[in-house]
Amino acid sequence: MKPGSLLCTTPLRLLLTLSLGLLALPALSAAPPAAGSGKKVALVVGINKYHHADLNQPRPLEFAEADAEDLAALLQTAGYQVTVLQGDKATRKAISEALEKLRAVPGSDGVFLVALAGHGLRPEGSKEAYFFPHDAKQRLPRPAEKDKQPWDTDSLLPLSAVIGHLRASSAGSRLLLVDACRNDPASGRGRGVGTDLKVGDLPKNTAVFLSCSEGQRSYEDKAWDGGHGAFFFQVMEGMKGKGADRRGDVTVERLSKHLRKAVPVEVARVIKGGAEQKPFCLVVGDVSPGISSSALAALNFDPSGGARIAHFGPDGIKVVLLEEDEKNKLYYARIYDAATGKALTQQLKHADSLYRPSFSPDGRRLATAGFDGKARIWDVETSKLISDGLKHNESVFQALFSPDSRRVVTTSSDKTARVWDAETGKPLTPFLEHKGFVTSAAFSPDGDRVVTASEDKTACIWDVGRDKPLALTLRHDGAVRHAAFSVDGRLVVTAGDDKTARVWDAQTGKELVRLDKHAGPVWHAAFSRDGRRIVTASQDKTAIVWDARTGEALTRPLPCDDQVSRAWFSPDGRRVVVGWVQVDQGDRCLIAPRGAMGVWDVETGKPLIQPIKTGSLYDASVNAGRRWLVTFGHNSTQVWDLQTGTKVHEVTLKRD
Repeated sequence: MKPGSLLCTTPLRLLLTLSLGLLALPALSAAPPAAGSGKKVALVVGINKYHHADLNQPRPLEFAEADAEDLAALLQTAGYQVTVLQGDKATRKAISEALEKLRAVPGSDGVFLVALAGHGLRPEGSKEAYFFPHDAKQRLPRPAEKDKQPWDTDSLLPLSAVIGHLRASSAGSRLLLVDACRNDPASGRGRGVGTDLKVGDLPKNTAVFLSCSEGQRSYEDKAWDGGHGAFFFQVMEGMKGKGADRRGDVTVERLSKHLRKAVPVEVARVIKGGAEQKPFCLVVGDVSPGISSSALAALNFDPSGGARIAHFGPDGIKVVLLEEDEKNKLYYARIYDAATGKALTQQLKHADSLYRPSFSPDGRRLATAGFDGKARIWDVETSKLISDGLKHNESVFQALFSPDSRRVVTTSSDKTARVWDAETGKPLTPFLEHKGFVTSAAFSPDGDRVVTASEDKTACIWDVGRDKPLALTLRHDGAVRHAAFSVDGRLVVTAGDDKTARVWDAQTGKELVRLDKHAGPVWHAAFSRDGRRIVTASQDKTAIVWDARTGEALTRPLPCDDQVSRAWFSPDGRRVVVGWVQVDQGDRCLIAPRGAMGVWDVETGKPLIQPIKTGSLYDASVNAGRRWLVTFGHNSTQVWDLQTGTKVHEVTLKRD
């Protein structure tokens, strides 16, 4: 096997039974999309009933076109520009012309995906495999050839030609998915469709997924979501999350693993009678489908009331929404699977509106903070209430887990914060007192210290490992809105109404740097993951990125149409979500003021995309390491592609 290659089935030399049923929406095959350096394009072909009657015996295929339609919808949601050829539109000429047009579109950072669903053929004694277009023709054999296959191969689509188009493509990643042998009772048509495909037959950075292995056929049945082929049904399940890594990225390795495990099990369960179907996968080089299961999540989010705030869990798959039903006085959180949109928990209720939820870093628990004066801790898997004893005398603004998931800190309008045992709900400290509302709190990386920010013009660093917590007081000339530790725990940054953010030594409380170029209150500040930069968000309608050591502004004030309220890094450290500001470790900054967002280059201060117009916005969340942003407004949930600034999906929320 060549270096950088992955073979995902045995034996090494296979007669590939083509399996590729896929994408289809109404035929979109007019003009090709404009070329670009990072576009994702797909050609999806699905054929149920063929022009030649012999290909419809003993009955036409039932679900090849359904596979195409549903897969096309998923790909479009994931940001693909999809060309669909279906039924009598899927002629030999139309397929070839579409391949020719599309192959130059993606660019070096793009993806070219081809999906074929229908019948196929491998003539006896030939290493070539063919996909049947709708207008496949039979040849007129001489009497001596009457026992040989009757199809005119010039009217068929050679698999080698499809691979040739992939090879000629400008795409950085190439994928071929084929299902061309389903439920076929005829020997010589369907079975053995494929070739002795080897690593050397594929261009670099290419993945081939075929529905079954040598000597097998592939199956379709109504049992799979009302009517799908086993192969493409599981392809779509993989794209929705079962083939994704912990960050929510669909990878060819995980997709292959899912297909090879799920398809044989499902075929044996549904078809019975000893039916076998094991997909084939061959990967050469580095292939990225460019699909985030989290971007597909909003397809099915359908809260019963108004979703106000949402956050992704540390796995990038689970997402929690805070929901309200004012008519029936219901206030609750609910966790959804971001790959399917299905609710994973019951209603996690409070007696009044909820504020910011928090997943534990290990993903096992959820903390909710309520205006009913309580914080509650829930088991994510069972919906069980673990602790109801985290009580304050007034509204609780925040309930945040420590890095080791063992502690929770709460903040309240009763002018206190407190640290609790996450297992038992018992307090680990007395109330940590300020003289004004405690607006935020954060743990140090080791979990032994907490920094609190207050409207009393101070932030305090508390050593919570002591019986009597000791505090260092950090003073501003106005209310302190936010405070956070650097990743190494050596520094603290605070943001205040005195138009400054300040950097402090976390051990001594000494002020080290003052960031003072804003013209209005600074509402939020956060370190980059490497600790070298800070981003601040201000009421003056700007955000600024700073050198954390010198205090030098690395960008001009980045202008927004309205106030910028928050800023913080996502769990993977590549981005900073700032309520409505975001910074990327790869030198990109997302600013999202009320109803509009922009992506900026940190080095040049220039916008990278046109502003994203979101309308009324309650909150925004990015799943770990993702290019996808989910926004939550008064009437809708929206999914945005941060690389292009385009909206890829929107769901209108139900309201009574």
